[in-house]
Formats: sequence, structure tokens, C-alpha cells
Amino acid sequence: MIEDFERDESFEALKGAPVGSPGNFRAAYEVKGHPGWIIKESLKSHEANWTEFIVFRSLENESVQALFGHVLAISRTGRFLIMERLDNLTNQQVDQRPPPPFWLTDRKISGWGAAPTTGVIKIRDYGTLALGRTLGSAPTTALPSEKDREAARGLLDTINQMNKGD
Repeated sequence: MIEDFERDESFEALKGAPVGSPGNFRAAYEVKGHPGWIIKESLKSHEANWTEFIVFRSLENESVQALFGHVLAISRTGRFLIMERLDNLTNQQVDQRPPPPFWLTDRKISGWGAAPTTGVIKIRDYGTLALGRTLGSAPTTALPSEKDREAARGLLDTINQMNKGD
């Protein structure tokens, strides 16, 4: 359908009917010909779109990624984001929301939605986060010492010598 970092005009051409009322920072639209997706358009700063794109891609291969609406693509400027369509929760679904990561700061009910075909409940608005504590408490890792680098060079030299003998 569309690739990451295409021009805004490519995303603009896919905009269908509005979905709900515009928020303070973004408006959502159907994606023409693709009922399972929506386009989020930034009305002011593009920060929320970039945040959702980066978070979703950063969580690849992590089980927690299943809590978040799938991000398909972002425009070159970040003005447009294509995301999985998640419908408003019913009253019965509100209490079925899975616990979010502690760094998700926008926990209002409207930030969650359900996949229309499966009913799976996911976070659909995760453009506002508090990552300071998470990043600040991340473990550090040791850098290789000169001795480690010399040992690696020695191994590479040995491998290169072995390959010359083939």
C-alpha cells in the first residue's frame, strides 16, 4: 500500500472520511480501500506520530508490542501515520483492558480501542510517554578493553590466514 518515509502527498491521497472528531493535536481518517487502517494527521507538532512510530518499531520481537496498535507507516515529515484501526471500547470492554507499561502516561479510556474483527483490546494513542525512569534505570554495558580488541584482532588474523590457505 505505502512505504515508510514517503512524501506527505502520498498519504494525503489515501485520506478517506474523518473518524470521530479531531483532537487537540491530531485528526484521524479512514484509509481509502483499506478499512482495517486509519491515518492520523498531526494538526500541530508531529511529535506524537513520531513517538508512536518509534515505540512500535522499538518493541519489535517484544511480547509487550501486542498491547499496541500496529503502526504500518509514517510519512517523511511525520505529519501522517498509518495505524491499525481500533474502534471505541464498549462499556463491557473498558474493564478488560490489559495493564499497560508504567511509562504509558496517557491512560484515558479513549486511548484504547478494540480490533473490529477480533475484539482484541489494544492501546491506540501512545504518543505521550514518560521514558525518563525507564531509560535512567537501564543497565549499562561494558565497552571492550584494549586487551579484548587485541584478542579479537588476533582471531581475525588467524581466520584470514586460514582462508588464504584454501
